Amino acid sequence: MPHVPLDPAKLLSLFSSTSLSCNSQNALVTFNGHAGRQGVVQSSAVGSATVTNAPKRRTNPTPSSILTTPNSGSIITNDGLTLPTATPSAPSAASANGSKSLVVSENALDFARITVLFILQEKNSLDAAVTAQDRLQTAFSSDRSSSNVDVGNGITVKFSCNIIDLGGGKRIGSSKDLC
Repeated sequence: MPHVPLDPAKLLSLFSSTSLSCNSQNALVTFNGHAGRQGVVQSSAVGSATVTNAPKRRTNPTPSSILTTPNSGSIITNDGLTLPTATPSAPSAASANGSKSLVVSENALDFARITVLFILQEKNSLDAAVTAQDRLQTAFSSDRSSSNVDVGNGITVKFSCNIIDLGGGKRIGSSKDLC
Protein backbone atom coordinates (compact mmCIF):
# COMPACT_ATOMS: atom_id res chain seq x y z
CA MET A 1 0.00 0.00 0.00
CA PRO A 2 1.32 3.47 -0.82
CA HIS A 3 2.52 5.94 1.77
CA VAL A 4 -0.16 8.57 2.28
CA PRO A 5 0.36 10.68 5.41
CA LEU A 6 -2.80 10.73 7.49
CA ASP A 7 -3.00 12.74 10.71
CA PRO A 8 -5.47 11.00 13.05
CA ALA A 9 -5.72 13.96 15.42
CA LYS A 10 -6.53 16.35 12.57
CA LEU A 11 -9.09 13.97 11.06
CA LEU A 12 -10.81 13.47 14.42
CA SER A 13 -10.85 17.24 14.90
CA LEU A 14 -12.41 17.75 11.46
CA PHE A 15 -15.05 15.09 12.14
CA SER A 16 -15.82 16.70 15.47
CA SER A 17 -16.00 20.25 14.10
CA THR A 18 -18.48 19.18 11.40
CA SER A 19 -20.63 17.34 13.97
CA LEU A 20 -20.88 14.30 11.71
CA SER A 21 -22.55 11.23 13.13
CA CYS A 22 -20.64 7.95 13.21
CA ASN A 23 -22.83 6.75 10.34
CA SER A 24 -21.90 9.72 8.17
CA GLN A 25 -18.22 9.26 8.97
CA ASN A 26 -18.49 5.64 7.85
CA ALA A 27 -20.41 6.70 4.73
CA LEU A 28 -17.43 8.79 3.60
CA VAL A 29 -15.31 5.64 3.30
CA THR A 30 -18.04 3.32 2.03
CA PHE A 31 -17.54 2.04 -1.50
CA ASN A 32 -19.60 -0.61 -3.24
CA GLY A 33 -21.70 -0.85 -0.10
CA HIS A 34 -18.84 -1.66 2.29
CA ALA A 35 -16.83 0.56 4.65
CA GLY A 36 -14.00 -1.97 4.92
CA ARG A 37 -12.49 -5.08 3.41
CA GLN A 38 -14.80 -8.04 3.12
CA GLY A 39 -13.94 -11.20 5.06
CA VAL A 40 -10.85 -9.63 6.65
CA VAL A 41 -10.41 -8.55 10.26
CA GLN A 42 -9.88 -4.79 10.37
CA SER A 43 -6.64 -3.52 11.86
CA SER A 44 -5.67 -0.01 12.86
CA ALA A 45 -3.08 0.16 10.06
CA VAL A 46 -3.70 0.25 6.34
CA GLY A 47 -0.34 -0.05 4.63
CA SER A 48 1.71 3.02 5.42
CA ALA A 49 -1.33 5.01 6.49
CA THR A 50 -0.92 3.95 10.10
CA VAL A 51 -3.40 5.15 12.66
CA THR A 52 -2.15 5.22 16.24
CA ASN A 53 -4.35 5.39 19.32
CA ALA A 54 -7.42 5.20 17.12
CA PRO A 55 -10.81 4.38 18.55
CA LYS A 56 -12.18 0.94 17.76
CA ARG A 57 -13.65 0.65 14.28
CA ARG A 58 -17.34 1.36 14.18
CA THR A 59 -19.77 -0.96 12.49
CA ASN A 60 -21.47 -0.17 9.22
CA PRO A 61 -24.58 2.00 9.48
CA THR A 62 -27.69 0.09 10.45
CA PRO A 63 -30.76 0.34 8.22
CA SER A 64 -32.58 2.34 10.91
CA SER A 65 -29.84 4.98 11.02
CA ILE A 66 -29.89 5.86 7.32
CA LEU A 67 -32.64 6.96 5.03
CA THR A 68 -32.64 5.55 1.51
CA THR A 69 -34.25 7.66 -1.15
CA PRO A 70 -36.34 5.42 -3.42
CA ASN A 71 -34.85 4.82 -6.88
CA SER A 72 -32.38 7.69 -6.46
CA GLY A 73 -29.22 5.65 -6.08
CA SER A 74 -28.22 7.49 -2.90
CA ILE A 75 -28.57 7.40 0.84
CA ILE A 76 -29.14 10.26 3.22
CA THR A 77 -27.81 9.88 6.75
CA ASN A 78 -29.73 11.24 9.73
CA ASP A 79 -27.49 14.31 9.81
CA GLY A 80 -28.11 15.11 6.14
CA LEU A 81 -25.01 13.72 4.39
CA THR A 82 -26.03 12.38 0.95
CA LEU A 83 -23.86 9.71 -0.65
CA PRO A 84 -24.39 7.43 -3.65
CA THR A 85 -24.96 3.72 -3.26
CA ALA A 86 -23.93 1.04 -5.69
CA THR A 87 -23.86 -2.67 -6.05
CA PRO A 88 -20.45 -4.32 -5.95
CA SER A 89 -18.84 -4.53 -9.34
CA ALA A 90 -16.56 -7.14 -10.77
CA PRO A 91 -13.00 -6.26 -11.77
CA SER A 92 -12.81 -4.68 -15.21
CA ALA A 93 -10.66 -6.05 -17.99
CA ALA A 94 -8.33 -3.94 -20.10
CA SER A 95 -10.15 -1.99 -22.74
CA ALA A 96 -9.86 -2.76 -26.44
CA ASN A 97 -7.64 0.27 -27.08
CA GLY A 98 -4.99 -1.01 -24.65
CA SER A 99 -5.36 1.64 -21.95
CA LYS A 100 -5.36 0.49 -18.36
CA SER A 101 -8.79 -0.13 -16.89
CA LEU A 102 -9.87 0.60 -13.37
CA VAL A 103 -9.82 -2.72 -11.52
CA VAL A 104 -12.04 -2.63 -8.46
CA SER A 105 -9.92 -4.73 -6.11
CA GLU A 106 -9.83 -4.59 -2.32
CA ASN A 107 -6.56 -2.64 -2.65
CA ALA A 108 -8.22 -0.10 -4.96
CA LEU A 109 -11.10 0.29 -2.49
CA ASP A 110 -8.64 0.76 0.38
CA PHE A 111 -6.71 3.36 -1.61
CA ALA A 112 -10.00 5.16 -2.36
CA ARG A 113 -10.82 5.23 1.37
CA ILE A 114 -7.38 6.63 2.19
CA THR A 115 -7.76 9.19 -0.60
CA VAL A 116 -11.07 10.51 0.75
CA LEU A 117 -9.59 10.89 4.24
CA PHE A 118 -6.48 12.56 2.82
CA ILE A 119 -8.60 15.05 0.86
CA LEU A 120 -10.67 15.84 3.96
CA GLN A 121 -7.44 16.38 5.91
CA GLU A 122 -5.65 18.49 3.30
CA LYS A 123 -8.58 20.56 2.03
CA ASN A 124 -10.25 20.94 5.47
CA SER A 125 -13.47 20.53 3.57
CA LEU A 126 -16.22 18.00 4.03
CA ASP A 127 -17.62 19.06 0.64
CA ALA A 128 -14.31 18.18 -1.07
CA ALA A 129 -14.28 14.77 0.63
CA VAL A 130 -17.92 14.07 -0.32
CA THR A 131 -17.21 15.08 -3.93
CA ALA A 132 -14.21 12.75 -4.02
CA GLN A 133 -16.21 9.87 -2.54
CA ASP A 134 -19.02 10.42 -5.04
CA ARG A 135 -16.70 10.53 -8.06
CA LEU A 136 -14.76 7.48 -6.91
CA GLN A 137 -17.97 5.49 -6.35
CA THR A 138 -19.20 6.55 -9.79
CA ALA A 139 -15.92 5.34 -11.30
CA PHE A 140 -16.20 2.00 -9.48
CA SER A 141 -19.78 1.58 -10.65
CA SER A 142 -19.14 2.33 -14.31
CA ASP A 143 -17.28 0.54 -17.06
CA ARG A 144 -14.23 2.80 -17.25
CA SER A 145 -11.38 2.52 -19.70
CA SER A 146 -8.98 4.56 -17.56
CA SER A 147 -7.46 4.00 -14.14
CA ASN A 148 -7.29 7.77 -13.54
CA VAL A 149 -10.20 9.39 -11.69
CA ASP A 150 -10.73 13.15 -11.40
CA VAL A 151 -12.05 13.60 -7.86
CA GLY A 152 -12.51 17.37 -8.05
CA ASN A 153 -10.55 20.30 -6.66
CA GLY A 154 -7.75 19.70 -9.20
CA ILE A 155 -6.98 16.26 -7.74
CA THR A 156 -6.63 13.08 -9.79
CA VAL A 157 -6.32 9.58 -8.34
CA LYS A 158 -4.12 7.30 -10.42
CA PHE A 159 -4.98 3.76 -9.39
CA SER A 160 -2.46 2.15 -11.77
CA CYS A 161 0.37 3.42 -9.58
CA ASN A 162 -1.41 4.39 -6.34
CA ILE A 163 -0.82 8.12 -6.66
CA ILE A 164 -2.90 11.06 -5.52
CA ASP A 165 -1.95 13.80 -7.99
CA LEU A 166 -2.61 17.17 -6.35
CA GLY A 167 -1.62 19.13 -9.46
CA GLY A 168 1.32 21.47 -9.86
CA GLY A 169 3.73 18.53 -9.78
CA LYS A 170 2.79 17.50 -6.22
CA ARG A 171 2.09 13.78 -5.87
CA ILE A 172 1.42 11.61 -2.83
CA GLY A 173 1.66 7.82 -2.80
CA SER A 174 3.90 5.18 -4.28
CA SER A 175 5.58 4.70 -7.64
CA LYS A 176 5.79 8.48 -8.10
CA ASP A 177 8.41 8.14 -10.83
CA LEU A 178 6.60 5.36 -12.69
CA CYS A 179 3.33 7.13 -13.24
